[in-house]
Amino acid sequence: MVSKFYKSGIICLSLLLFGSVSSIHAQARVAVVPAFFNPNITKLGDTDVVFECFDKARKKIANDSVGEFGSIWYVSKLKNYIDYTKKFKDTDGIEKPLPVSVIVYRYDRLNKISWMAVDYATNKMSTLTEERSNTTKVEKMKAKDGSEIEFRFFNCTTSQD
Repeated sequence: MVSKFYKSGIICLSLLLFGSVSSIHAQARVAVVPAFFNPNITKLGDTDVVFECFDKARKKIANDSVGEFGSIWYVSKLKNYIDYTKKFKDTDGIEKPLPVSVIVYRYDRLNKISWMAVDYATNKMSTLTEERSNTTKVEKMKAKDGSEIEFRFFNCTTSQD
């Protein structure tokens, strides 16, 4: 009986402070992103494929912090792996295999709805135009802080330069 009144008191208090009960529950964040972006690490054998995002000042933004993709100005698609044939000495003087990070693709924002895409393997460039109204898939992931993020992916049309 006491717990029932206690819960009622918390609900009443939350209504007074926040205006509604749903305000005290964490809402899932929504990130609307282009289809070329992947917030997760993809494993290909011993290689990790990762995307790194940067703002206009070239400050790195964590993938689980990406909200409105309009604030992102540069995106790099990287392949990370360990080269066991080459060694380096760490700060303690211990030899370790060399970690390698190679840019595979680079996306630079041209304007509010366009990106310049560079394929480093072929050295070809293309222009991508965002179609934000054309959502292709929705994916949920957990952020490092435990909150949930819903990624809504939209298409981009391509034109070769």
